[in-house]
Amino acid sequence: MKKIKNILLLISLFTFQSLFSIETICQEYPELHSFFDSQDYKSRAPKNGIKIIDTGIDGPQGASTNIEFREKKMFFEIVISKNLIDKNILTAEELKFIICHELGHCNDADLLKKVVPITVALFACKVSVCWYTVWNLLKYKTLSAKHVALSGCVFMGCELLKNKLNRDGEYFADRYGFALTKNKEAAISMLNKRKKMSKKKYSYLPKFLAQLLDDHPTEEDRINVL
Repeated sequence: MKKIKNILLLISLFTFQSLFSIETICQEYPELHSFFDSQDYKSRAPKNGIKIIDTGIDGPQGASTNIEFREKKMFFEIVISKNLIDKNILTAEELKFIICHELGHCNDADLLKKVVPITVALFACKVSVCWYTVWNLLKYKTLSAKHVALSGCVFMGCELLKNKLNRDGEYFADRYGFALTKNKEAAISMLNKRKKMSKKKYSYLPKFLAQLLDDHPTEEDRINVL
């Protein structure tokens, strides 16, 4: 399901369907005019700004931060689902917290220094394992149990480390958003709405294992770090 949502998001980005700006948000949430005019927002806003796109995604999970690389530089943009604005799913303060949360991702210094290089390294590691597996199959026409086990451990280790980095990034963005809004009640309310409207991945697994495999922390854990 997540892959389908990402594909819809990419289609919208490249075809510019229903593409709007901050004015669209302020039409539905006039209370946020002062926030977008404030130095708190302007000094932290990504160069590519905020885009509202018709992705069909409802709920607080309909907001994300995209990274674009141009001329050896990294540019951020905040993407918000049009449904999230049109249906007034969130209060103005809850939406403000989500935007400030995404600003946290845009201004996370560790993202460039640590997360991006490690993610690239993990991807390269996976590609290397795949190449080595194909080479073994072509040369020996079979794979040993040792090779299969080793490949599985490498893939699982890469995924677990990537998920840990993603979860740390979410905690950072939540704290960043709270520091800007100073409204813990709105943050908790938004996270509770997200919990009700989101289908939890790996719900069939024990809680500890599900949290380990998920790239997002639970809403309860996110509330606890605020």
